[in-house]
Amino acid sequence: MTNLILKRQLAKNKKKGFTLIELIVVIVIIAIIAAIAVPALTRYIESANARAAQANAHNIQVVLQAEATDFYPATPNPLMGSSAAAFFVAPPAIPTHYLNGDTFTNTVDAILAYAGISMTGSTLTDISFEGHKLTGFVYVHQNGSKVTYDDGVYTLG
Repeated sequence: MTNLILKRQLAKNKKKGFTLIELIVVIVIIAIIAAIAVPALTRYIESANARAAQANAHNIQVVLQAEATDFYPATPNPLMGSSAAAFFVAPPAIPTHYLNGDTFTNTVDAILAYAGISMTGSTLTDISFEGHKLTGFVYVHQNGSKVTYDDGVYTLG
């Protein structure tokens, strides 16, 4: 009877847990999956950051262009009559510090904040206009992605 009880206890003890080989195999499989997934995930995150920066740069371009258009009202030219060609663009009314990219003024941040664009942790420099048209700026997103806008072309990097 004692032998039967000992055999049952040995059988129970044998069934508990995993062997060392099984654990090593599982760890190796997890390591292989991680080695494949981590670089792909990193590329995906970098791509998403670049797209976010480019989308923000586009939004900034739209807002600044709209603001510049508001500051450049079409004024009738009395020598041309009332046709569409009779209107010309007034000289710039945007403050000089804004056109010069003075980062100590809050003009740009205020304009963008009013439009719902937060510049927290981001920078916007080298803003340039040609007449009433926004021609360029450099935007560095808070995630570190840099976007250059140059006359309708967005360049990452």
